[in-house]
Amino acid sequence: MNANKRELIAVHLGEASWTDWGPEQDRKTFEVLDCVIPEEKPDLIVLSGDQLTANDVRLNATSYYSLLGQHLSRFGIPWCLIFGNHDDQAFEIRLPNGTIIKEPAETSRAELLAVDQGFPLSLTQAGPKTVFGSSNYALDVHYPSAWENHAERTRPEPNGLVAMQLIFLDSGGGSLPQQLQQNQIDWFRRIYRNDTAAAAAFQHIPTYDFAYDGSLCHGMQKDPVDSVSKDPGIVHTLQQAGNVMWLGVGHNHGNDYCCRVNRTGLEPMPSSSRQMLALCFGRHSGYGGYNRGWDRGARIYQVFLRRNVTQQSVTTEWNSWARLESGEIIDRYAPV
Repeated sequence: MNANKRELIAVHLGEASWTDWGPEQDRKTFEVLDCVIPEEKPDLIVLSGDQLTANDVRLNATSYYSLLGQHLSRFGIPWCLIFGNHDDQAFEIRLPNGTIIKEPAETSRAELLAVDQGFPLSLTQAGPKTVFGSSNYALDVHYPSAWENHAERTRPEPNGLVAMQLIFLDSGGGSLPQQLQQNQIDWFRRIYRNDTAAAAAFQHIPTYDFAYDGSLCHGMQKDPVDSVSKDPGIVHTLQQAGNVMWLGVGHNHGNDYCCRVNRTGLEPMPSSSRQMLALCFGRHSGYGGYNRGWDRGARIYQVFLRRNVTQQSVTTEWNSWARLESGEIIDRYAPV
């Protein structure tokens, strides 16, 4: 058996940097990471978008990505990121009369990506230029080396047998429309591996599918779902894949719940499906970004791979919870 954990984090650095209040929020954000990450010791940290509040940062956006990379490097744990709607949002000048003047962001997603990729522990990749957005990519999770002779192996793998695929999608925002496009669905179908035991997906902005009746969900539900303006059907596509365990998002800070897909009108799951897709919000980690008194933390995903040597098969199980800055664990979710 092998268990591995992913930790979903959203930080919102750089707010009100010209005040005493702003840098203090950044300091407290890093304290949250110092509390949660060592306690959980995840195998991978996923930065779920809005690493930066770019509408408050005019010229030195990359410096905040550098600070974040330097801080994460201290933990010795690999990380990867997707972009949110604030990372390259237009800079806002607030006039005394309440008028807001917007200027295009000085720093592009490509420049932010380059800073992140400059750290040895970053696994972030640049997405294909023919696909909408900048952070569309996939990472492979490998079986332990002791499983190298696993009988289900279907083709040689130069770096070991792939157990799980992690898919990252760019939901736009900032310099881009807040949406998903058909070419992202087409890209997913090209890169998706159906020979792995499991898969999981992440994007920043939720889709309409995340709007649930509260009685059906596990976790905090304090925000309405602010979904992408256009969605060609990513949830349905992930359902059809059959082995995608969850789609994790951020964006709405007052939500950290997980639910099974139940949107009416979606076609039934294929009878051969190995997983029931869940839709999950991450826990707001940073002291930047709006907050109405909710405790900061991170959502943790834990995956178990169970090997049946006799039957030459592998099954997967997973569960999730939110770890708060205080150390408390809340809002557990386990598929049923």
